[in-house]
Amino acid sequence: MNGAAELVFIGGTGRSGTHALARLLGHHSRLADVPIEARFHCNKRGIGDLLEGRVTLAAHLAKLRGFWWHRVRVDGRPRGLYNLARRRDFDRACERLEADYPDDPIGACRRLFLDLLGPVAERAGKPGLVEMSSHNVKEAQTLLRLFPESIVLHALRDGRDSATSVAGKTWGPDGVPAAIDWWAERLRAIERGVRGEEDGASYGIAADRFTLLKGPADPPPPPAELLTDADFPGFRFGVRITDQAGGSREGTAEAACLPETLCVSGAVPGRTEVLVRIVGPKPNGYLWPTLAKLTTSRVEVWIEQVATGKLRYYRLEGASPGVDELPGLFDRTGFLPADGSTPSVTRP
Repeated sequence: MNGAAELVFIGGTGRSGTHALARLLGHHSRLADVPIEARFHCNKRGIGDLLEGRVTLAAHLAKLRGFWWHRVRVDGRPRGLYNLARRRDFDRACERLEADYPDDPIGACRRLFLDLLGPVAERAGKPGLVEMSSHNVKEAQTLLRLFPESIVLHALRDGRDSATSVAGKTWGPDGVPAAIDWWAERLRAIERGVRGEEDGASYGIAADRFTLLKGPADPPPPPAELLTDADFPGFRFGVRITDQAGGSREGTAEAACLPETLCVSGAVPGRTEVLVRIVGPKPNGYLWPTLAKLTTSRVEVWIEQVATGKLRYYRLEGASPGVDELPGLFDRTGFLPADGSTPSVTRP
Protein backbone atom coordinates (compact mmCIF):
# COMPACT_ATOMS: atom_id res chain seq x y z
CA MET A 1 0.00 0.00 0.00
CA ASN A 2 1.52 3.27 -1.12
CA GLY A 3 0.38 6.87 -1.40
CA ALA A 4 -3.02 7.78 0.03
CA ALA A 5 -4.14 4.60 1.80
CA GLU A 6 -7.82 3.70 1.86
CA LEU A 7 -8.36 3.02 5.56
CA VAL A 8 -11.38 2.50 7.77
CA PHE A 9 -10.79 2.37 11.53
CA ILE A 10 -13.60 0.77 13.55
CA GLY A 11 -13.70 1.12 17.32
CA GLY A 12 -15.96 1.32 20.34
CA THR A 13 -16.16 0.52 24.01
CA GLY A 14 -15.54 -3.17 23.47
CA ARG A 15 -18.23 -5.84 22.99
CA SER A 16 -19.95 -3.37 20.68
CA GLY A 17 -20.00 -5.22 17.37
CA THR A 18 -16.67 -4.04 15.92
CA HIS A 19 -15.66 -7.51 14.76
CA ALA A 20 -18.97 -8.19 13.02
CA LEU A 21 -18.86 -4.80 11.31
CA ALA A 22 -15.27 -5.35 10.17
CA ARG A 23 -16.14 -8.71 8.66
CA LEU A 24 -19.07 -7.21 6.76
CA LEU A 25 -16.95 -4.35 5.40
CA GLY A 26 -14.27 -6.88 4.48
CA HIS A 27 -16.63 -8.20 1.80
CA HIS A 28 -16.42 -4.83 0.02
CA SER A 29 -14.51 -4.98 -3.26
CA ARG A 30 -12.02 -2.35 -2.08
CA LEU A 31 -11.54 -3.28 1.59
CA ALA A 32 -9.75 -6.16 3.30
CA ASP A 33 -10.43 -6.68 7.00
CA VAL A 34 -7.47 -7.20 9.31
CA PRO A 35 -8.49 -10.44 11.10
CA ILE A 36 -7.09 -9.48 14.51
CA GLU A 37 -7.05 -6.38 16.67
CA ALA A 38 -3.56 -5.06 15.86
CA ARG A 39 -3.60 -2.63 18.84
CA PHE A 40 -0.04 -1.32 18.50
CA HIS A 41 -1.33 1.93 16.97
CA CYS A 42 -4.00 2.80 19.56
CA ASN A 43 -3.53 0.98 22.86
CA LYS A 44 -1.45 2.01 25.88
CA ARG A 45 2.24 2.49 24.97
CA GLY A 46 1.17 2.50 21.33
CA ILE A 47 1.70 5.03 18.56
CA GLY A 48 -0.59 7.59 20.19
CA ASP A 49 1.38 7.55 23.44
CA LEU A 50 4.64 7.62 21.48
CA LEU A 51 3.72 10.73 19.47
CA GLU A 52 2.40 12.51 22.57
CA GLY A 53 5.59 11.81 24.52
CA ARG A 54 3.89 9.58 27.10
CA VAL A 55 6.20 6.68 26.24
CA THR A 56 9.72 6.50 24.81
CA LEU A 57 10.55 4.98 21.45
CA ALA A 58 12.47 2.20 23.24
CA ALA A 59 9.46 1.37 25.44
CA HIS A 60 7.12 1.35 22.43
CA LEU A 61 9.43 -0.98 20.50
CA ALA A 62 9.80 -3.27 23.51
CA LYS A 63 6.02 -3.79 23.69
CA LEU A 64 5.77 -4.07 19.90
CA ARG A 65 8.44 -6.76 19.73
CA GLY A 66 7.05 -8.59 22.75
CA PHE A 67 3.39 -8.37 23.69
CA TRP A 68 2.02 -7.16 20.36
CA TRP A 69 4.04 -9.67 18.35
CA HIS A 70 2.85 -12.69 20.36
CA ARG A 71 0.70 -12.95 23.45
CA VAL A 72 -1.51 -15.63 24.99
CA ARG A 73 -4.92 -14.67 26.35
CA VAL A 74 -6.27 -15.83 29.69
CA ASP A 75 -8.23 -18.52 27.85
CA GLY A 76 -4.98 -19.93 26.43
CA ARG A 77 -5.53 -18.74 22.86
CA PRO A 78 -2.57 -17.00 21.19
CA ARG A 79 -2.88 -13.55 19.65
CA GLY A 80 -0.55 -11.11 17.97
CA LEU A 81 0.99 -9.77 14.80
CA TYR A 82 2.80 -13.04 14.22
CA ASN A 83 -0.47 -14.17 12.60
CA LEU A 84 0.00 -11.57 9.87
CA ALA A 85 3.73 -11.23 9.19
CA ARG A 86 6.89 -13.26 8.91
CA ARG A 87 9.36 -12.47 11.65
CA ARG A 88 12.02 -11.07 9.35
CA ASP A 89 9.53 -8.65 7.74
CA PHE A 90 8.32 -7.62 11.19
CA ASP A 91 11.89 -7.02 12.38
CA ARG A 92 12.64 -4.88 9.32
CA ALA A 93 9.57 -2.73 10.01
CA CYS A 94 10.69 -2.22 13.62
CA GLU A 95 14.22 -1.32 12.54
CA ARG A 96 12.86 1.16 10.02
CA LEU A 97 10.76 2.85 12.72
CA GLU A 98 13.77 3.04 15.02
CA ALA A 99 15.91 4.66 12.30
CA ASP A 100 13.34 7.09 10.87
CA TYR A 101 11.40 8.22 13.95
CA PRO A 102 13.84 10.88 15.28
CA ASP A 103 13.72 12.87 12.01
CA ASP A 104 10.14 12.17 10.93
CA PRO A 105 7.86 10.89 13.74
CA ILE A 106 4.58 11.08 11.81
CA GLY A 107 6.00 9.57 8.62
CA ALA A 108 7.78 6.81 10.52
CA CYS A 109 4.64 5.79 12.43
CA ARG A 110 2.57 5.88 9.26
CA ARG A 111 5.08 3.63 7.50
CA LEU A 112 5.13 1.21 10.43
CA PHE A 113 1.37 0.76 10.25
CA LEU A 114 1.46 0.18 6.48
CA ASP A 115 4.52 -2.09 6.68
CA LEU A 116 2.81 -4.37 9.20
CA LEU A 117 -0.79 -4.36 8.01
CA GLY A 118 -0.57 -3.32 4.35
CA PRO A 119 0.27 -6.90 3.23
CA VAL A 120 -3.21 -8.01 4.39
CA ALA A 121 -4.73 -5.85 1.65
CA GLU A 122 -2.09 -6.86 -0.88
CA ARG A 123 -2.74 -10.57 -0.32
CA ALA A 124 -6.49 -9.97 -0.77
CA GLY A 125 -5.87 -7.96 -3.95
CA LYS A 126 -7.65 -4.92 -2.53
CA PRO A 127 -6.49 -1.30 -2.19
CA GLY A 128 -7.89 -0.62 1.29
CA LEU A 129 -8.00 -1.92 4.86
CA VAL A 130 -10.48 -2.17 7.72
CA GLU A 131 -8.90 -2.34 11.22
CA MET A 132 -11.04 -3.07 14.29
CA SER A 133 -9.07 -2.40 17.50
CA SER A 134 -11.61 -1.13 20.03
CA HIS A 135 -9.45 1.88 21.07
CA ASN A 136 -9.38 3.24 17.51
CA VAL A 137 -12.12 5.74 18.31
CA LYS A 138 -10.42 6.94 21.50
CA GLU A 139 -7.27 7.58 19.42
CA ALA A 140 -9.15 9.02 16.43
CA GLN A 141 -7.24 12.31 16.58
CA THR A 142 -3.90 10.50 16.32
CA LEU A 143 -5.08 8.19 13.54
CA LEU A 144 -6.30 11.12 11.48
CA ARG A 145 -2.94 12.86 11.95
CA LEU A 146 -1.28 9.77 10.50
CA PHE A 147 -3.90 9.14 7.82
CA PRO A 148 -5.93 12.30 7.04
CA GLU A 149 -7.70 10.39 4.27
CA SER A 150 -9.01 7.66 6.62
CA ILE A 151 -12.49 7.26 8.10
CA VAL A 152 -13.25 6.43 11.74
CA LEU A 153 -16.41 4.48 12.59
CA HIS A 154 -17.69 4.39 16.17
CA ALA A 155 -19.72 1.22 16.73
CA LEU A 156 -22.02 2.12 19.62
CA ARG A 157 -24.02 -0.62 21.28
CA ASP A 158 -26.58 -0.25 24.07
CA GLY A 159 -24.65 -0.25 27.34
CA ARG A 160 -26.86 -2.96 28.82
CA ASP A 161 -26.04 -5.30 25.94
CA SER A 162 -22.32 -4.54 26.07
CA ALA A 163 -22.26 -5.01 29.84
CA THR A 164 -24.09 -8.34 29.69
CA SER A 165 -21.67 -9.53 27.03
CA VAL A 166 -18.44 -8.48 28.75
CA ALA A 167 -19.53 -9.71 32.19
CA GLY A 168 -19.46 -13.25 30.85
CA LYS A 169 -15.78 -13.03 29.83
CA THR A 170 -12.98 -14.42 31.96
CA TRP A 171 -11.20 -11.07 31.69
CA GLY A 172 -14.33 -8.94 32.16
CA PRO A 173 -15.78 -7.12 35.19
CA ASP A 174 -17.36 -9.12 37.99
CA GLY A 175 -21.09 -8.87 37.32
CA VAL A 176 -23.34 -6.73 35.14
CA PRO A 177 -23.44 -3.60 37.41
CA ALA A 178 -19.62 -3.40 37.36
CA ALA A 179 -19.68 -4.04 33.61
CA ILE A 180 -22.02 -1.07 33.06
CA ASP A 181 -19.48 1.13 34.88
CA TRP A 182 -16.77 -0.36 32.65
CA TRP A 183 -18.79 0.53 29.54
CA ALA A 184 -19.54 4.07 30.78
CA GLU A 185 -15.90 4.84 31.60
CA ARG A 186 -14.78 3.65 28.17
CA LEU A 187 -17.46 5.78 26.55
CA ARG A 188 -16.24 8.83 28.49
CA ALA A 189 -12.67 8.11 27.34
CA ILE A 190 -13.90 7.99 23.75
CA GLU A 191 -15.67 11.33 24.22
CA ARG A 192 -12.47 12.94 25.54
CA GLY A 193 -10.40 11.48 22.73
CA VAL A 194 -12.72 12.41 19.90
CA ARG A 195 -13.31 16.00 21.01
CA GLY A 196 -9.64 16.79 21.61
CA GLU A 197 -8.11 19.79 23.33
CA GLU A 198 -4.84 21.66 22.98
CA ASP A 199 -3.73 24.71 24.98
CA GLY A 200 -7.26 25.06 26.35
CA ALA A 201 -8.88 25.15 22.90
CA SER A 202 -11.16 22.32 21.77
CA TYR A 203 -11.03 20.94 18.28
CA GLY A 204 -13.19 18.31 16.70
CA ILE A 205 -13.06 15.89 13.80
CA ALA A 206 -14.50 16.76 10.42
CA ALA A 207 -17.94 15.24 9.89
CA ASP A 208 -16.85 13.41 6.73
CA ARG A 209 -14.07 11.61 8.64
CA PHE A 210 -16.14 10.29 11.56
CA THR A 211 -19.38 8.29 11.68
CA LEU A 212 -21.39 7.02 14.63
CA LEU A 213 -23.10 3.68 14.02
CA LYS A 214 -25.70 2.85 16.63
CA GLY A 215 -26.65 -0.74 16.02
CA PRO A 216 -29.15 -3.25 17.36
CA ALA A 217 -28.29 -5.60 20.19
CA ASP A 218 -27.24 -8.25 17.69
CA PRO A 219 -25.24 -7.62 14.49
CA PRO A 220 -27.17 -7.80 11.21
CA PRO A 221 -27.13 -11.13 9.38
CA PRO A 222 -24.66 -11.63 6.53
CA PRO A 223 -25.80 -10.96 2.95
CA ALA A 224 -28.27 -13.55 1.68
CA GLU A 225 -25.90 -14.92 -0.97
CA LEU A 226 -23.27 -15.93 1.61
CA LEU A 227 -23.51 -19.37 3.17
CA THR A 228 -23.63 -19.63 6.95
CA ASP A 229 -23.07 -22.33 9.53
CA ALA A 230 -26.76 -22.25 10.37
CA ASP A 231 -27.68 -23.23 6.81
CA PHE A 232 -25.15 -26.04 6.32
CA PRO A 233 -23.06 -26.68 9.46
CA GLY A 234 -20.69 -29.28 8.12
CA PHE A 235 -17.23 -28.91 6.57
CA ARG A 236 -14.49 -31.33 5.59
CA PHE A 237 -10.83 -30.32 5.29
CA GLY A 238 -7.93 -31.92 3.48
CA VAL A 239 -4.29 -30.89 3.69
CA ARG A 240 -1.30 -32.17 1.73
CA ILE A 241 2.25 -30.95 2.30
CA THR A 242 4.75 -32.16 -0.31
CA ASP A 243 8.52 -32.06 0.15
CA GLN A 244 11.16 -31.41 -2.50
CA ALA A 245 11.94 -35.13 -2.81
CA GLY A 246 8.33 -35.91 -3.73
CA GLY A 247 7.24 -37.34 -0.40
CA SER A 248 4.13 -35.96 1.27
CA ARG A 249 2.14 -35.74 4.47
CA GLU A 250 -1.59 -35.38 4.37
CA GLY A 251 -4.69 -35.73 6.45
CA THR A 252 -8.35 -34.77 6.79
CA ALA A 253 -10.54 -33.28 9.50
CA GLU A 254 -14.15 -32.21 9.95
CA ALA A 255 -15.78 -29.28 11.72
CA ALA A 256 -19.29 -27.95 12.25
CA CYS A 257 -18.47 -24.28 11.70
CA LEU A 258 -17.58 -22.10 8.77
CA PRO A 259 -13.83 -21.36 8.90
CA GLU A 260 -12.61 -17.80 9.37
CA THR A 261 -8.93 -18.03 8.53
CA LEU A 262 -6.44 -20.12 6.60
CA CYS A 263 -2.82 -19.35 7.39
CA VAL A 264 0.24 -21.14 6.02
CA SER A 265 3.47 -19.98 7.61
CA GLY A 266 6.80 -20.82 6.00
CA ALA A 267 9.91 -22.11 7.67
CA VAL A 268 11.90 -19.71 9.77
CA PRO A 269 15.55 -19.21 8.73
CA GLY A 270 17.62 -22.30 9.35
CA ARG A 271 14.65 -24.60 9.93
CA THR A 272 12.19 -26.50 7.78
CA GLU A 273 8.93 -26.48 9.74
CA VAL A 274 5.74 -25.45 7.99
CA LEU A 275 2.65 -24.55 10.01
CA VAL A 276 -0.78 -24.94 8.42
CA ARG A 277 -3.63 -23.50 10.48
CA ILE A 278 -7.33 -23.45 9.76
CA VAL A 279 -9.10 -21.38 12.38
CA GLY A 280 -12.79 -21.24 13.22
CA PRO A 281 -14.76 -18.56 15.07
CA LYS A 282 -15.17 -18.64 18.83
CA PRO A 283 -15.49 -20.98 20.61
CA ASN A 284 -14.21 -23.45 18.03
CA GLY A 285 -10.67 -22.11 17.74
CA TYR A 286 -8.10 -24.09 15.80
CA LEU A 287 -9.75 -26.60 13.50
CA TRP A 288 -6.56 -27.80 11.86
CA PRO A 289 -3.19 -27.21 13.53
CA THR A 290 -0.25 -29.20 12.11
CA LEU A 291 3.50 -28.80 12.01
CA ALA A 292 5.35 -30.57 9.20
CA LYS A 293 9.12 -30.94 9.30
CA LEU A 294 9.71 -31.04 5.56
CA THR A 295 11.79 -29.12 3.06
CA THR A 296 8.54 -28.02 1.56
CA SER A 297 7.84 -27.88 -2.15
CA ARG A 298 4.07 -27.35 -2.07
CA VAL A 299 1.15 -26.93 0.32
CA GLU A 300 -2.38 -27.80 -0.83
CA VAL A 301 -5.60 -27.32 1.12
CA TRP A 302 -9.17 -28.10 0.11
CA ILE A 303 -12.28 -27.24 2.09
CA GLU A 304 -15.65 -28.76 1.19
CA GLN A 305 -19.12 -27.95 2.48
CA VAL A 306 -20.54 -31.41 2.96
CA ALA A 307 -24.23 -30.67 2.35
CA THR A 308 -23.71 -28.75 -0.90
CA GLY A 309 -20.51 -30.26 -2.25
CA LYS A 310 -19.12 -26.76 -2.79
CA LEU A 311 -15.37 -26.73 -2.72
CA ARG A 312 -12.52 -24.29 -2.31
CA TYR A 313 -8.94 -25.19 -3.14
CA TYR A 314 -5.61 -23.54 -2.33
CA ARG A 315 -2.16 -24.33 -3.65
CA LEU A 316 1.00 -22.63 -2.42
CA GLU A 317 4.31 -23.34 -4.12
CA GLY A 318 7.38 -23.71 -1.94
CA ALA A 319 10.44 -21.56 -1.82
CA SER A 320 13.10 -21.64 -4.52
CA PRO A 321 16.30 -23.62 -3.84
CA GLY A 322 18.46 -21.80 -1.31
CA VAL A 323 15.51 -19.87 0.14
CA ASP A 324 14.35 -21.09 3.53
CA GLU A 325 10.94 -19.43 3.75
CA LEU A 326 7.68 -20.03 2.01
CA PRO A 327 5.70 -16.95 1.00
CA GLY A 328 2.84 -16.49 3.45
CA LEU A 329 -0.67 -17.44 2.43
CA PHE A 330 -3.55 -15.82 4.25
CA ASP A 331 -7.25 -15.90 3.51
CA ARG A 332 -10.31 -14.72 5.39
CA THR A 333 -13.07 -14.99 2.87
CA GLY A 334 -15.07 -17.78 4.47
CA PHE A 335 -13.50 -20.16 1.92
CA LEU A 336 -16.67 -20.37 -0.15
CA PRO A 337 -17.38 -18.32 -3.30
CA ALA A 338 -19.95 -15.58 -2.69
CA ASP A 339 -21.54 -16.23 -6.10
CA GLY A 340 -22.34 -19.83 -5.17
CA SER A 341 -20.09 -21.32 -7.86
CA THR A 342 -18.16 -24.54 -7.37
CA PRO A 343 -14.51 -24.35 -8.53
CA SER A 344 -13.38 -27.18 -10.77
CA VAL A 345 -10.43 -28.61 -8.89
CA THR A 346 -8.82 -31.88 -7.97
CA ARG A 347 -8.65 -32.69 -4.31
CA PRO A 348 -5.24 -33.42 -2.80
